[in-house]
Amino acid sequence: MLAPVAAGVVGAMVAGLVAVAGAAGDDAPDPEGGTIPPPPATTAPAPPPAADGAPRVAQFHAPRRFWCLPAHPGQAQVTIGWSVPAATAVAVLVDGRRVPLGLRRRPPFAVLAGTPAGIGATVVFACRPRTRHRIEIRWRAGDSPAARRVVSVRRAGRR
Repeated sequence: MLAPVAAGVVGAMVAGLVAVAGAAGDDAPDPEGGTIPPPPATTAPAPPPAADGAPRVAQFHAPRRFWCLPAHPGQAQVTIGWSVPAATAVAVLVDGRRVPLGLRRRPPFAVLAGTPAGIGATVVFACRPRTRHRIEIRWRAGDSPAARRVVSVRRAGRR
């Protein structure tokens, strides 16, 4: 059984992903009563690796702030999105320490939404005592050097 925080994190993450998937994947209503099918899916080839052989990061998005979770005031989360088409492995670090992937009873941990290549992850960590956290994402393609992105997030004021 999942701990309440883990269930809450998963629920919030799934709700966000369903909203995104629903907006992009469902047939849209047609003003004349039918439906307009979505455009056909296309698969673009992975971009070539960087000069050092690391996989290329095609997209990366991360917030700059975090809030303590209202239902779990001692915990916070940020959702980071990426596209690294050639990635076969990913690691998430919070404040320089690698965190486990998958749900855990206590933070820190990260839950992937998809594969190492993308869509991203929700990173859960302690809200206190720190007001800033450094989150680093590392991707590899096989035995390649790692591609890295680092973001510093700080606690926002009260909502």
